[in-house]
Amino acid sequence: MYAYVAFIGILLVMAGFAALFIYTILNMNSKNTNANAAGMILIGPIPIAFGTSTTMVMAVEILAIVIIILMIIFFFLFSRR
Repeated sequence: MYAYVAFIGILLVMAGFAALFIYTILNMNSKNTNANAAGMILIGPIPIAFGTSTTMVMAVEILAIVIIILMIIFFFLFSRR
């Protein structure tokens, strides 16, 4: 069962890299120079969000809450023996 979950995780990481690569290739000739960025560091269940605009930071904070909820669900789901 754990190998199945690990395989799904690896596939999600690979899909993320592929999406970033495709997005970069498709927007190479774009003249839009207005860019917003945000990032998140999860240290255990504590999220640290940073970014260039408040909307991006709010989006990252919402994503952090979703990830923390998924971590809690998976912890209780797979810790039973």
